[in-house]
Amino acid sequence: NVRLALLLHVANRLGWLKRAESGHIQLTGNRVREFLSRTRSEQRQALFDAWRDSPEWNDLCRTPGLECPPGATGWNDPLQTRAAVLALLGRLQPNGWYRIADVVAAVKQVEPNFQRPTGRYDEWPIRSTRPGGDGESPQPLHGIEHWDAVEGALLSFLVRGPLHWLGAVDLAEPSAGDEWLMSLTSWGARWLGMDVVQPHENPQRSLQVTDDFMISLPTSAPLEDRFRVERFAQWQSSYPRYVYRITQRSLM
Repeated sequence: NVRLALLLHVANRLGWLKRAESGHIQLTGNRVREFLSRTRSEQRQALFDAWRDSPEWNDLCRTPGLECPPGATGWNDPLQTRAAVLALLGRLQPNGWYRIADVVAAVKQVEPNFQRPTGRYDEWPIRSTRPGGDGESPQPLHGIEHWDAVEGALLSFLVRGPLHWLGAVDLAEPSAGDEWLMSLTSWGARWLGMDVVQPHENPQRSLQVTDDFMISLPTSAPLEDRFRVERFAQWQSSYPRYVYRITQRSLM
């Protein structure tokens, strides 16, 4: 699960995880508390920055349909690629809607070498996870003729994956036969350096507890409140409010 892998990677980069003597992974209390005490805006920024600035997280090797040889390093630069992609997305109109396929096609036309500044397409050991012509070995993706299968797939994954998961991009599910749509959010526009109004934040602390041991919080509740509730209650649902149940097991 790429989304879970990214979550754990970001958590580790932010110093939230530590290995106990038993070998189990534990939360680093002071780092987590400091993050939870921030505003929602600061929390979003911290998560986005942790992904954007990570040299260890290789988006290309996480792209569905692509495969990188294990142990091979140094042949691509994830930081340079992310910087180039974010600069290109910074040309979009915030909150405007675009077909992802059109955005990919535009990048191919104006900046096809965004992740290969030298323009050399025959050196990277990237392969397709789909069987090759012999029906067994993965197909090497060498040459600019595989741009759509490599660069195009990466761009689509970044939009529908990390950028969406981190709140920089909104997606619209297409109707039958239509392409996915994307929109640069106000958060994303700010993170890309655009001069936009900061999204309005109105955290609510209207926690409700009922006689049947159910706890509910609004979706705008501070993460600190949700974290405290989750320490002694079991999650039930997330819409239209976060709902938890206090059980004998959850109190153990």
